[in-house]
Amino acid sequence: MAHMIQDISNKFDKIKKEMEEDDLEIVNLENVENKEDAESANLIEKQKIRELAFTWSFDKHCPYPNDDEVLEGLRPHNSVQSSTISNFLGSMFPPYMAQE
Repeated sequence: MAHMIQDISNKFDKIKKEMEEDDLEIVNLENVENKEDAESANLIEKQKIRELAFTWSFDKHCPYPNDDEVLEGLRPHNSVQSSTISNFLGSMFPPYMAQE
């Protein structure tokens, strides 16, 4: 069962403190202001994550139209085996998604 982070308004404090799960889903990403805030989740250091899901709200009212840079800032550790992205309205995926 995935550990879900819904309240991202705390600048990813929950991820920093609680993230030792194998599965993680982060929702309401439309509320992340910029790439730096996304990077503060420090997913690249979370070696135990195997499945990862990023979700923007379907009916989002974008206070920050920056899906591209948020997804780039959420770069995970290379131990992730599976990822899902929902309701992403960016124009392109970040380069790390093309790496093998």
